[in-house]
Amino acid sequence: MVRRVEAADAIIAFRQRASLPKGLSAETLERVSAALAQHPDASAAELGEVLSISRVSARRYLEHLASTGRALRSLDYSTKGRPGTRYRANEPVGILGTVSQIVRD
Repeated sequence: MVRRVEAADAIIAFRQRASLPKGLSAETLERVSAALAQHPDASAAELGEVLSISRVSARRYLEHLASTGRALRSLDYSTKGRPGTRYRANEPVGILGTVSQIVRD
């Protein structure tokens, strides 16, 4: 019984260090992040098609990126019915401004 508790504690500690929710992999997260950088203002369906993963999986990864500040979400009211959600990569802001401002200058 003690070994099971130790094993469970080890798994929990590993997940906390990795800081990924259950069911998300670091490899797919990096693929989604890279695709989002290449396809700004994309929907989960569009990125899912680009990456050959389901729309639902793409949305889970995009929502994780948004909740950790690596992506920004906005609502798209241009379609009929329920508004869609669009995602774009969040550029880090430093003392000198955003990355795109530094590159332009």
